[in-house]
Amino acid sequence: MARSRSSVDGFTLLEALAALAVLAAVVVVGLESVGLGAAARKRAAEYTEVRLLAERKLAEVTVMFGPDIQGLPGVTEGHFEPPFEHAVWVLEVSEDEPGTGLFVIDLEVQRGNAALEVSTLVNRFGELWAQRRGGP
Repeated sequence: MARSRSSVDGFTLLEALAALAVLAAVVVVGLESVGLGAAARKRAAEYTEVRLLAERKLAEVTVMFGPDIQGLPGVTEGHFEPPFEHAVWVLEVSEDEPGTGLFVIDLEVQRGNAALEVSTLVNRFGELWAQRRGGP
């Protein structure tokens, strides 16, 4: 018995075009996800750099000024040293409650689209206690 032309095994042109369209969509989605992954990796690197720079600046301020923290001006700002000159910082030091020895340090670091704000307290109570007791 002879087969008719309509019953021959194989793909029609329409089926082949539909498969090609599905394949193209999968490739586009795959390429977009690779691009999104690269962008996310770049953002993560920026935020990590900003966090490390903020930690460095806070350590610098608390170690450098220590008990003399009240000598800092209210608000200061600047750029980091090379190779991080593309990042900027704004530092504000204020006394939390007069006479308590607590100072608030607010720091904002920004690099491109990544920004981080941190706050911490510096306690000068030990020095004040020594002064009240007649110590050094």
